[in-house]
Amino acid sequence: MAARDAARKLSDELTQLKIEFSKAEATYAELVKKATEATDGLKKVDDERKAALEAFVAARKAAADGAGKENAAALEAASAKA
Repeated sequence: MAARDAARKLSDELTQLKIEFSKAEATYAELVKKATEATDGLKKVDDERKAALEAFVAARKAAADGAGKENAAALEAASAKA
């Protein structure tokens, strides 16, 4: 009788451990999914940041080129008057 009770107790403990392990596996899978989504989101944001930086650099270069042309034209006009 004591052996049967001990076996039942061990069986119950084993069942509980299987349930806990199953929950742990589900939690792990969920965390992996969230980490993947976070990584994908970070990559998207980084790509958007790079595109914005490239647009800024291009705009700054265009503005500098435009200012350079204006300065050259003003210098030419001043030289022509002199």
